[in-house]
Amino acid sequence: MSAPPGAFSAAFTGLSHGLGAQDVNSATNFSTAPLWDLETGQCVRVMEGHSELVNAVDMTADGRIAVSGSMQKPMPYGTDSEDSARLERQLTILKSDDPSLRVWDLESGVCLRILSHRSTIGDVSVTPDGRRAISAGDDGTLRVFDLETGACVHVLECHTSPVNSVIVTADGRRAISAAGKDLYKMDSELWVWDADTGICLHRLEGHTKRIECVTVTPDGRRAVSASQDKTLRLWDLETGLCLCVLRGHTSWITSVSVTPDGRRAASVGSGYDKTLRVWDLETGSCLRVLKGYSTGIDEISVTPDGRRAVSAGSVQRRQEDVSLRRVEVPARRIGAQRPCGSLELFPGCERECVSQEE
Repeated sequence: MSAPPGAFSAAFTGLSHGLGAQDVNSATNFSTAPLWDLETGQCVRVMEGHSELVNAVDMTADGRIAVSGSMQKPMPYGTDSEDSARLERQLTILKSDDPSLRVWDLESGVCLRILSHRSTIGDVSVTPDGRRAISAGDDGTLRVFDLETGACVHVLECHTSPVNSVIVTADGRRAISAAGKDLYKMDSELWVWDADTGICLHRLEGHTKRIECVTVTPDGRRAVSASQDKTLRLWDLETGLCLCVLRGHTSWITSVSVTPDGRRAASVGSGYDKTLRVWDLETGSCLRVLKGYSTGIDEISVTPDGRRAVSAGSVQRRQEDVSLRRVEVPARRIGAQRPCGSLELFPGCERECVSQEE
């Protein structure tokens, strides 16, 4: 199935946490979730069914099932003359009927199940065993769903502002959520959860502005968070301590992804930064800076072999070599055949790292 016209004319807002070796499931600024083959550059399938913009998507480890999350239906605005009870009933109906989460069979493209968080979904993460999914909502909660039955197992009421990111460790024992402060609520911390009991184990504080993204190392011992305060922080999940602060981006950091060996991380900057940076997590040093983007970058995901990273922005999507050696990659563009909205694959190239000072 080919991609619908204009499917990537707006910004990517999500790349699958479970990025496969050949396929990538993406969330667009439309109500669809396309599945791409990175080898051929073809759109394998487009999952349709959401009524609002799709913000997040994740896949099971075997690549058979995907879970996508969307914005909530817009709420009606009332006036002083309207009956308040009638308006409240309308709001209740909209919330209860809002299917903000969908479970997909990636082979057939069929929607297997509809889940409702009753909030705009900021992120979704599937547990390694593929049995559960955790959604992060603008209502400040996390919800844990059983993917077989569709039942909501836990509602974790934690943050006082929208939850922007959630990730589950490889062993499935812990979940880490990240939030960001808005105009009225001061919440710029991460919470570490016991994924089975729903008990909060640690609250990680240190970022001074909204946290955009959090990811974990494959061994489940450390987490890396990205913030609008222009820093990345490396955390020890056992103790809750910050191990180091990574500085170098000149604008807010929108996304971060860790290599499979847990030794390096790739982060991307938005605004006027427009760079992809590769970090050594052992030393905290910046190894490489990849430039050439004409716009800010929204998402980054490292491939399972740790050699490349797929980046997504409002104008271009690229695949970069993030290894320490040169890897030849044929130039390729994935997406609609138009200047705006594509994923480009470029040959990897060595670049000198700029100063880490802000």
